[in-house]
Amino acid sequence: MPVGALLVHSGGEVKVDADEEYSSVVMARLDAEPVTTATSLAEVARLLRDVGISITVTGGVIDRDVPAGLVYDESRMDAVEDHLDRVQAAHRMTGDGSIEIVPVAGVGPVWEIGGGDAGVLIDVNRASSDDGFYNQVISRGETEDGQQLRGYAELPAEHPLSPRGPMGPVPMFHRSPAKTADGVQADADTLLWNRTDSGEVSVHVTCLLHPGLQLHDLVNLNMPTRAGEQQIPGRVVAMAFGSTSGTPSKSMEIELKVSSDLLMAVAWRVRYGA
Repeated sequence: MPVGALLVHSGGEVKVDADEEYSSVVMARLDAEPVTTATSLAEVARLLRDVGISITVTGGVIDRDVPAGLVYDESRMDAVEDHLDRVQAAHRMTGDGSIEIVPVAGVGPVWEIGGGDAGVLIDVNRASSDDGFYNQVISRGETEDGQQLRGYAELPAEHPLSPRGPMGPVPMFHRSPAKTADGVQADADTLLWNRTDSGEVSVHVTCLLHPGLQLHDLVNLNMPTRAGEQQIPGRVVAMAFGSTSGTPSKSMEIELKVSSDLLMAVAWRVRYGA
């Protein structure tokens, strides 16, 4: 190599065969299987251990007792997610093939996204969508002797997205594991709170690639305003990156859920600078 020449690595191609571990959970269905442990997280661990998957639980998830007399339907994944709804938790796959149980509020913050010469922020846009939105929950269950139970919850009439307003009713139907009327109603109330984007809006961010970022991570987004940067915490709910003609991408697209109140404060500073 000539003196002063610079060697630049052009990269290479690596082919990877990977198993989709979640498919094992979906395919291994249940057959009127009874509960054998006392709490929701213990049941999640058992249901997944039976298909060869272990779990880890992140701090902040508070366990709850399993309703008495609970018997599962056919879907193992539905049973897992019903238990996680009860403890206000979500699940994600880790690099070693185990499932991590995390709070629905998110984990972190794990990263800061800001602009400037040393920053990673490329572009940021606010967007609104009704995808995955529900303003009613109808929860159904049955007593130990087979009597049908029904719980109902909806956003209050004064809420701008109430089913009694211009949005109209958008119901979610849920099979409750509870065996009492109070338990089925409590499940409906909890599910409505967890599944509606209460006080949150979507922010779409283009930034430099961070391959270690995961769904349900919290990041701090530094939004530029006329009065300097304003930091907003956001929860990662979607992410995408790829390559073009074999060249790895240096950027990624992520969707964050952020507080609408904080975003309005930023909008005020963008417009008025104070």
